This record gives sequence, C-alpha cells and structure tokens, in this order.
Amino acid sequence: VGGGMTALASETDKLASYASGRAVTRRGVDAVTEPVLEAQVFSIVDALTARKTADALRMLQDLLTLQEEPIAILAAMGGQLRRLYAARVLRSDGGARALQELYKLSSYPARSTAETAARLSLRWCARAVELCEQTDYRMKTSYDDPGRLLELLLLTLAAEVAA
Repeated sequence: VGGGMTALASETDKLASYASGRAVTRRGVDAVTEPVLEAQVFSIVDALTARKTADALRMLQDLLTLQEEPIAILAAMGGQLRRLYAARVLRSDGGARALQELYKLSSYPARSTAETAARLSLRWCARAVELCEQTDYRMKTSYDDPGRLLELLLLTLAAEVAA
C-alpha cells in the first residue's frame, strides 16, 4: 500500500479527533475526510457513462473547487477510460478477472469497470481515450483554462455516449 497507509492514518486521526461520541457516523466521515482523487474520478466516469452528465459535471466542479490540479484530474480520468477500453477489449477473454490481473485491481473496481464497459461500444471507449489524449495536449500547449477543457471533455464524452 505504500503511501496509502500514511494517508489512511492521517484521515483516521482527523476522524477520531472529530468524533464526539463512541461511534463514528457517516456525517462525521463526510465532514472531515477527503475522498481519494481516483475514487472521485471513478464516480465521475461512472455518472458520465450512465448518462448523468449533470452529476458528472457537478463532481468535476467539486474537485476544481477543492483546488485539485486539472492535470491530475485528467490523468486519473485517462486511467479510468483506458481501463474501460481494456475491459471492453477483454470482454470475451476473461472479463473482470483479466482486467483485475492486468491492472492489479481488487475485485469490486474490476467487476464494476467490466460491467460499465459491457454497456459501451468499443468505438466509444477508443474515442474516449483519444479525446483524453487531445485534452492533455491542449492543457499543455494552449492558454485555455484547464478547468474549461475538462468540462468540454466531459460534455463531448457525454454527447458521444448518447449517440
């Protein structure tokens, strides 16, 4: 787990300090802990592929409001879109188990990614990876606002999911 344990220890300490009683509540967790970027991006992509564009955009805005780096958001998004593409390609060749081995994922994210990929076309998955690469290039070579470029990426992906 490497640095993950350090982050977990820090979040646990914050939560223990915040809790006023013997039990930790969901409200307390939401109030003081910071969700991991990859988990938030997983939710964004999941909302996007479920045609919940407004939810995906809201989650993106939340990340930007928390001052997450747009390049880091895009990198995490690109990773998840590449996993979806791989899951779609591997669909008939072991599915979630093959994806789990390829990306060293636990069973839940592998299964969830494989299930999402099954609802998407191979063409969409390939296009999504391509659009991510184009957005990365634009972020690094233009003066356009990176947050705006991320929003445009989500909107373009949403339009292509709907098509």
